Amino acid sequence: ERRKGGGFPAEGRGRRREKGKRGKMDSANQPLSKAQAIKQGKAKALSNMETTSNAKQHMVTDRDGETIVLSQDSMPELPVVHLKGCRQCTVDIPSGTKVVKVLVEGCLEVRLKLSKCTIATSILEVWRSDDCS
Repeated sequence: ERRKGGGFPAEGRGRRREKGKRGKMDSANQPLSKAQAIKQGKAKALSNMETTSNAKQHMVTDRDGETIVLSQDSMPELPVVHLKGCRQCTVDIPSGTKVVKVLVEGCLEVRLKLSKCTIATSILEVWRSDDCS
């Protein structure tokens, strides 16, 4: 039987599920409301974000007029390279080196050489810095 204004049967609204198919259930085996399912999904995603990253911060701070080579064996396994407060330095990340991302903060006249290294996230962030290349 079709109803005027929506065409759905009187006893069921929306799509009908096949027999045996159920949505998400709570611990008492009751169907979750949409709000509860969203809340559970967000909590699960947040817990995954907190536990899945194995990246380690590798800080290079307050260097002046140096040439710094950041090879794979001089850094942690999954390094996030963070240059902070460096002045007139040349920083070389050589070929074959793998980093998660590169951060340049508060630096002046820093030359960054990325010699065919791999940046896993393709992220290079530069802020509060002048004349860096």
